[in-house]
Amino acid sequence: MTSALAQLMMHVTGDTDASNIFKATVTICVLGLGYFLNERRKREPNKPWPFLPGWRPIIGHAHLAFPLKEMNSKCEKLAEKYAPDGCYEMELLGRRYIVITSEERAMEIFEHRPHTIVRPLQSRASARSTGNYGIFQAEGDEWKQDHKLVVPALNKANVKDYLTTFRVMAHRLVNEWGEAAAKGECVTIGSDLVRITSDSIASASMGLDLKSDSRLTEDVKTLMRGFVRRAMAPVCYWDIPIIGPYLDSYGGSIRRTTAMIDHIVEEYEAKGGDESKKTFLQKVYSLMQKGERIPKQRLVGNIVGLFLAGTDSTSKTLASAFYLLADDQGLQATLREESDSVNLESMSLHDFFVKIPRIKSFMHEVHRWYSVPALGLTSNKDIPFFGSTLPKGADIMIMTRAISWTSSDVPRGPNDSPPNTFDVARYLVTEEDGLLSSIFPNTRLGGFLGFGHGVRACPGRTYSEALSYVVLVAALQAFTWMLAPNHPKARFIFDVVMTPDCDVRLQLTKRDNGTMS
Repeated sequence: MTSALAQLMMHVTGDTDASNIFKATVTICVLGLGYFLNERRKREPNKPWPFLPGWRPIIGHAHLAFPLKEMNSKCEKLAEKYAPDGCYEMELLGRRYIVITSEERAMEIFEHRPHTIVRPLQSRASARSTGNYGIFQAEGDEWKQDHKLVVPALNKANVKDYLTTFRVMAHRLVNEWGEAAAKGECVTIGSDLVRITSDSIASASMGLDLKSDSRLTEDVKTLMRGFVRRAMAPVCYWDIPIIGPYLDSYGGSIRRTTAMIDHIVEEYEAKGGDESKKTFLQKVYSLMQKGERIPKQRLVGNIVGLFLAGTDSTSKTLASAFYLLADDQGLQATLREESDSVNLESMSLHDFFVKIPRIKSFMHEVHRWYSVPALGLTSNKDIPFFGSTLPKGADIMIMTRAISWTSSDVPRGPNDSPPNTFDVARYLVTEEDGLLSSIFPNTRLGGFLGFGHGVRACPGRTYSEALSYVVLVAALQAFTWMLAPNHPKARFIFDVVMTPDCDVRLQLTKRDNGTMS
């Protein structure tokens, strides 16, 4: 066929140069494919949601949505322009996506979660390729089993046992930053926050004190990058025998991390557990002794999942919080005053939460505004949707932040702020006794989707929030801070969570009356 096209091009153009003929032939093939795809699109049945204009052969609407770091904001703007009902269809490099930006449409989808609406196969395959065989990517019966074990081990009653770990990590961070402050040095906080977050997970999950082992920290960061890149790959190239896992340079980090955790779990099971330890591993092991059991691979996978789900999202959300407080000195002073009433060394988790309503409200708003920007899902069978039918295999992109901007479920707070504004006091309420408290956002509603929705909401939410509060309070008690000289104005870009587009650098000043040293 190519030869026939080449002869035709020679006849039409009169050009006998082979390279020019080849280019022309390829051009005709691409244009022909584009015409075919466009005609096929035109013949599809009408749907109540629009198919975005501007479609191009091969790339679809990629030119409207990319680069990736701007994808969230671009998709939100496309919805404002073309989808008044909060739903539109777009194509990215050959894959169709139903993009949802309204609470009403999102609730239609969540109604079928967790059994019919599930995570995309590519996302699950990518997760498993990095050792993450746990609840964060599980579906069906595997999810039911993991849910019975993982969720109780991470609920508030059990997170209180991890509070000592959080204090130790906060002390280490404050001491490191204190040394830098004493020398008049600015601190680049991103890598420090990743390190203490991964260290806290290692300690709370397995009783492992890494003491800032840089190898594991770097491996965990590499695993997260690998998961994201592999989830977007058109094929599962990592399944190629022998060389596949190493084609993208992530294989070594995956092997080291999973081998380390596997060794610890194996030793633990050989000893029959250790009731004296109050780790995530012991809590899950104790629950397994009473009933539901999972294979060792899934137990290891759930710990890998804690690292992947917790390290990147928590550290980057904390980086955003530190940046926002550096940019708003008045807010920083208000939260510092509240933090000074806290005794981190002796206070229970419950009393700690009660004492910091303003810090909690601030972090709730940070999570609403800058947390996970989109949820990727798919349907494993036809479902009713928007007065029509969403076919089996449809890829769905739920834009969580855009939904929270219009949701009627977002509290307006004492300032009566509409949901499309950032208000750190939004979740504050005054109780009948006159004391200030903070509302706990409900993940079953559309106004707070940064941790997911309903029964499939992130089981590590309380853990992540508690660690974040301890780190913030410790820093507020020990320092004042501002952005480093000549620090650029940060834009928040698409990532695992919305994150500053630059390294956040702080100029710290040690407080003379700081509670922590």
